[in-house]
Amino acid sequence: MKKFLLSCAALAFSMSAFAEETVIFSDDFEWLEPATSSYKNADGQSIDDNVGQNVFSSAYNPQMGTGIFPGGGKTVDLMENKGYKLLGSTYAKNEVGNSKKVAPTTVNGVGKNYLKISITTFCGGIELPAMEKAGDGIQNAHISFKWTPMANGSKVYDKTEAVVIVENGNDKKVYSFSKNIEDGADYKWFEEDIDLTGVKLDKNTKITFRNSDNQFPDYGAVADKKTARWFLDDIKVYTNGSAAVDEIASDENAPVEYFNLQGVKVANPENGIFIRRQGSKTSKVVVK
Repeated sequence: MKKFLLSCAALAFSMSAFAEETVIFSDDFEWLEPATSSYKNADGQSIDDNVGQNVFSSAYNPQMGTGIFPGGGKTVDLMENKGYKLLGSTYAKNEVGNSKKVAPTTVNGVGKNYLKISITTFCGGIELPAMEKAGDGIQNAHISFKWTPMANGSKVYDKTEAVVIVENGNDKKVYSFSKNIEDGADYKWFEEDIDLTGVKLDKNTKITFRNSDNQFPDYGAVADKKTARWFLDDIKVYTNGSAAVDEIASDENAPVEYFNLQGVKVANPENGIFIRRQGSKTSKVVVK
């Protein structure tokens, strides 16, 4: 009986190995160090950990066009070198109707190793780098991330509405997220996990994080003083073992493979219990 239980445990472990999470893209923005810990502006302000330290007033989150890195390097340059694209207003009108140019580098900023999206009445966003690891196509992936709306010095939270947009050519899917947070509550991260079942990702897929159409790119007139700011961290695009890669044949036509209970591939299984894998399907079989 003990031997049988051990075999079942080994089987469960071996089968779980075939369903491991596969990360297609991830960024925790820790590469913003050491700049976010050492930089101070001309007024002596340091970059605040708004969320972690519940900083609601006098928060300093430099724009991505600010040279916070040694030698004056800018966050926008590092972002673009990594394949990101910044989004935001190009032109907006103030309360008297005059055009005002607003660069995407000024509506996206930096927190303590995470991003700040949007400022004042202008809303921003980012487009992720190309999903190179998705190759020619992956189905049923997920997008996970952490975020929270920003609050002012009176602990009044912005009514931020944000979206993740997944585009493949003319195919466009929009996933909305928002939080109605009680004013006065402490900051905390909210975790989201978007299920992309039925959506194909490939190396040409465009994934965008930004404010919703109601707030992007210009959230009301300057005189209204509306804000829809938010923080974003720990972005991950992944599969959990149920993804199907287009370049692999369908399950019915895929070659059959066998593994022993230790996960070692067996060319000619006989006289024992084995793991049978065909395409994305895995099962236990007894071979006599």
